[in-house]
Amino acid sequence: MLDAQQKDQIQQLMDITNRSKVLIVSILMYFNWDQEKSMDFILNAGEFLSEDLIPESRRQAAETLLRQEEQEQRKLNQLQSNNQGNFLKQKSEISQSQINNFYNIQTTNDGIDKPDWIQTKNKRINQIKEYIQQLENQEWENMQIIKERLQFIYNSQNKQQNDQIQVRMHKCLIGMNNNEVTGFFNCIYQLFFQNPELVESILSLSNLINKEDQNSQYLNELQFLFGSFILSNNSFVKDSNIYQIANRFNKMIIGDDQINFAQQYETHIDIITKCFQEICKQNQVSIFEQTFQSFINSKKSGQKSLSLKLEQEDRSLHLSLLKQIENLSSLKQQQTCKTYWTFEINRSGSKNQELKNNQNNLDYWFTKKIDLEILFSTVRADKILQIFEQNLNEENIKEIKKFQQIVNSLHIVISLLEVKDLIQKETLQSLKIEKETLEKQLLTYHPFNMNIISKDDSQSSKYSYCLQATVIQIQQDNIQLFYIYIYNFYEELWYRIFDKEIIVVNEDIVINDTRKNGCLLIYIHQSQISRLKGYQQTISEITRKITINQGEISQELIQRYPILNGLSTNHIEMIQNSNREIIKILNEQLNNEFNY
Repeated sequence: MLDAQQKDQIQQLMDITNRSKVLIVSILMYFNWDQEKSMDFILNAGEFLSEDLIPESRRQAAETLLRQEEQEQRKLNQLQSNNQGNFLKQKSEISQSQINNFYNIQTTNDGIDKPDWIQTKNKRINQIKEYIQQLENQEWENMQIIKERLQFIYNSQNKQQNDQIQVRMHKCLIGMNNNEVTGFFNCIYQLFFQNPELVESILSLSNLINKEDQNSQYLNELQFLFGSFILSNNSFVKDSNIYQIANRFNKMIIGDDQINFAQQYETHIDIITKCFQEICKQNQVSIFEQTFQSFINSKKSGQKSLSLKLEQEDRSLHLSLLKQIENLSSLKQQQTCKTYWTFEINRSGSKNQELKNNQNNLDYWFTKKIDLEILFSTVRADKILQIFEQNLNEENIKEIKKFQQIVNSLHIVISLLEVKDLIQKETLQSLKIEKETLEKQLLTYHPFNMNIISKDDSQSSKYSYCLQATVIQIQQDNIQLFYIYIYNFYEELWYRIFDKEIIVVNEDIVINDTRKNGCLLIYIHQSQISRLKGYQQTISEITRKITINQGEISQELIQRYPILNGLSTNHIEMIQNSNREIIKILNEQLNNEFNY
């Protein structure tokens, strides 16, 4: 219960600082009811101090105390402060670190910021890393991925690519004409198209067509691109000028022709944000602030990075995040969970020279679902560390390595025998069966089976995220290419997009390719999946109707779907004419075949 002196302290600080009672009581309790220290803290903290940043445990303690005194407090008159001038004179400087300490101190059950816990955590991570670094890749490469990668490289070098007109094959996605040889641009804008808030905002913009400023021209081209993604009857967008216009804004210098996808992704987000700001669409600017997680590591421009850079040598998303806990403490102050978390995998080269010499494209293990509560709770973080420690010990490592050596040996032998055709098919098949059997055994071990970690994740968890897309980077013989895997939650299918080529792939290919060659992982909050699923369903329904109507875009269709209501009539007409041209060409080809 509060005594008379404590009641007086609360009222005086409220009068002087004009802060809420909950905040005042929280600070007084923090400083053991030392009024002078509390006053200094509040006055010097200034804008850094607000009620919504009070740690939950401290808020609950203060609210409990106030509830106990609520009846008595109603009867008290507001006290006048005679000591305000003295307090203001006596205030001393307070450091930002003191403010941070106030916010970051946790209860004894969750001391995730305590130095001793951090030190112990880092030692445990280093021990786990030593074990993981002894593991070879589960399989050097998937043969299907190798063949397709070689085809990608060939297509990028072959100037006579097949640009034949083809009717749209997939309802949810179409490609883009190859405006640049790397494919990164297409990947970026395909990712943008998976953000319903952004697409709806762009399609609702009006009066952009006749404006000469670059900002309006860019947004106009972006509206045409998104409109084409939805309404085009072609398998790819061939008439967009957005690449050329976006390049006028993109001042980033790419050294040695090397492209960092995460930087380019954030650069193009900056371009959209700047264009929105210039045409006074502040409500659209907030999309990125509310949607994408900002991390503490800053770019050269001073802006916070949207992607968290993870070192490939850690070889595990969970270990990478656990290493970052002390650097992500500011995230705990945020009251809402962002829609997307973006993780950049740094594959520029292992810091461990021995690993760098012996292994290329080290496996980087990740899960389809991840509970990011590990960043905020020692209980959850300790549980993850225990899973690693229980499954990665000397005995298990020896057993895993034995299986790995056999699997990789079989992989080499089978590859050579297939090329040389030296043995009977039955013998070769038996070798493949033996290899598959050993691979299944390996999949029971951690970290090959990363689902061990995520099996307890609750779909209703505040911190539960699901894998939505991965970006793949290919580097071979001075060739650098990018393509993307995107998951359609409505169709429950994975798609791979490389320029104009779009195919459905099985999940094993996505995981295998990303584990070895992925440069970016994008996770979406569990609560947002239903909205994205509904958006993808809408796109599918629209494109299905257009296909049935042989490319015709009716006014009834535009009016029926709100997402299309703001699309300019000029863009609709351009897409409509393109659709009619495609149907005409295809009909001519069909007639020629029959006449022949």
